[in-house]
Amino acid sequence: MKKSFAIITAMTVFWAMAVQPSYAGSKLKNADAQAKNDEIRNTVIDVYPTIPFDEQDAKNKLAAGDVEIRGALYHRLSYNGTDKQGVLPSPEHPVTAVSNTNIVLYPLTKYLEQWYNLDQKFRKPGFMARFDRNKPRKHAAFDDAMMKYAISRKTDEYGRFSFESMLPGKYYLISSTQASGTYEVQVNAGNSTAVDGWGNVVAVSHTRPENRSFNHQIVYEKIIEVKDDKSVVEIDARMKINY
Repeated sequence: MKKSFAIITAMTVFWAMAVQPSYAGSKLKNADAQAKNDEIRNTVIDVYPTIPFDEQDAKNKLAAGDVEIRGALYHRLSYNGTDKQGVLPSPEHPVTAVSNTNIVLYPLTKYLEQWYNLDQKFRKPGFMARFDRNKPRKHAAFDDAMMKYAISRKTDEYGRFSFESMLPGKYYLISSTQASGTYEVQVNAGNSTAVDGWGNVVAVSHTRPENRSFNHQIVYEKIIEVKDDKSVVEIDARMKINY
């Protein structure tokens, strides 16, 4: 019996001596691999449209016209920062005007349309792409000259905005801002026991108020079309959380 115990002990010591260096080495390899993956994930590759930006086309599309584009910028976030799904009214998700916020209009050139498609592809990847994290991120970039043909307006206290003297055609609208707030929730504060009216010992749960906060980037973006037979185009510009 003592001989068997000695053999088992010797084998255990041998296993520990043999395996421990390999275990330590695997931890280092894992750390190296994690560092490499993080470096790859933090790499951003700018991808530009494949066609050149046509400044003259953008300029022509912004020539003076007779159409007014009017809209109201708003969101449907609840008191705790969750976004309302769907369009039906809900007291938990009231319509909140987004005031004093810039909204930008671009003429929809072929260059911008190609950039928009790239931006949608890279910001909203397919289902399987969400699990492939070990690749550099791609970012839809554009020629700085495109910014020269952007028109910016600031919403009033009711969230309203207006672009006057526009031509019929297609335009890209975008606005981005932060929505933040604080709210109170009840959290568990422990348990105790008490005796009820029949003499039974019962468990009692206690709660206490706790403040929490949210801070979301909310975005509105849309391609709109102004028809030839319209003098005023009205838009309900709902902003949503940019996940």
